[in-house]
Amino acid sequence: MNARYFYDEYTNDGGATFCHQLAQFLSTLQTGVKADDRTAVSQLVYYPLDSNIPVNNETEFVHEYDQLIDATRTQQIYAADIGNVSIIDYYGVMIDNGFWLKYIQNYDAPSSSYFVISSMALPSR
Repeated sequence: MNARYFYDEYTNDGGATFCHQLAQFLSTLQTGVKADDRTAVSQLVYYPLDSNIPVNNETEFVHEYDQLIDATRTQQIYAADIGNVSIIDYYGVMIDNGFWLKYIQNYDAPSSSYFVISSMALPSR
């Protein structure tokens, strides 16, 4: 789906703000995961995290990090790009199966809107 088209009605700038913020968020997330900076990644999450594992705050996220950001999820994060998101709708952006980003929209000042990780469904083991 074209992110620019979908969010144009909210940003009034052809979706440029939304696309820039999504690209910036993905870059920040990828940098944090690559550096194994668990605290930095935990600050990108909306709590309580919708997940198979109860995660209510940053401390719990850091504690459960290895289960939440396993090898499969790490590869999904590395591959995530604004051009290959799975779904963009009113719930947010789905990066891959069960990995959702929520767009916290500031209608009065779109440039201050931001993304957070809102859901991380883990595959059954």
